[in-house]
Amino acid sequence: MVIIAENYGQLGNQLFGYAFLLGNAIAHDYECGTNTFGPYRQLFDQARRSPLFRYPETIAPEKYLSPLPKSLFKRVAGRAWRRDGLTSIGSTAIIDIRRTCDRRVEHFLLESDEFQEIRRRHKRTYLLGYFFRDTPHLFEHREAITRHLRPAEAHRREVQDFMTAFRDRACTLVGVHIRRGDYRDYLGGRYYYENATYARWMVQIQDSIPGPVQFLVASTDPFDDNDFGGLPIIKAPGNIVGDMFTLAECDLIMGPPSSFSGWASFQRLTPLLHLRERDHDVRPELFAPLNLETAP
Repeated sequence: MVIIAENYGQLGNQLFGYAFLLGNAIAHDYECGTNTFGPYRQLFDQARRSPLFRYPETIAPEKYLSPLPKSLFKRVAGRAWRRDGLTSIGSTAIIDIRRTCDRRVEHFLLESDEFQEIRRRHKRTYLLGYFFRDTPHLFEHREAITRHLRPAEAHRREVQDFMTAFRDRACTLVGVHIRRGDYRDYLGGRYYYENATYARWMVQIQDSIPGPVQFLVASTDPFDDNDFGGLPIIKAPGNIVGDMFTLAECDLIMGPPSSFSGWASFQRLTPLLHLRERDHDVRPELFAPLNLETAP
């Protein structure tokens, strides 16, 4: 079994981090799991059922597998970056890329012969770090991955009821993700856009799409409808899973670079546009589903 041992980032990052491992596990037919997700665990069906959020799914009681036992962690903490980040103790392996791939923003390829040999030789392999990737199998097994990472039934019902109540099926529904909070300081506020900037982009897309348009606005901060100059707006539910999965129901999604909107797009391969500059011109042909080159 291969186990993700630590949390990295917020919900979108954690979903993608597990999804890359899931794709590889499905392709190579081995068990995997994660003890991450922290406060998000209760939002997902399988995470609520089992001490270890694992694949294949099981609701049966299981042996203690994760998190990485603290006693073991202390034993390897000073050694974990030797031998290219691999530490092996008996039947347990630890691959730590925090000071190598993560620091250099490089991918550790789960599809590599090196990794496959490590996980075959050990009963348990713990992963420490973020940039573990297998992008081809992420997309090849997308339906199985998103089924495994489905929200709890109550949240799925909430999203369905919300969309039934507010969506006009005669309109093109454009999801707008407004990321504030940590983006005020992230990269010096590069992607921290004012409501007036979003409103300008929304007018551009409204003017370039034939027929009526609605905007589903998912914002991390409260906002005043008047900031958007009378545009036809639906406010997203206002909770993290409701906002993410209502965005997934849209026809197009736009917002600053974020794994949050990226995961919403990945659900149905909905065309997505990440807005990287304030003077960005928004046109329908710029939207595209996540692919091998744009996956985080």
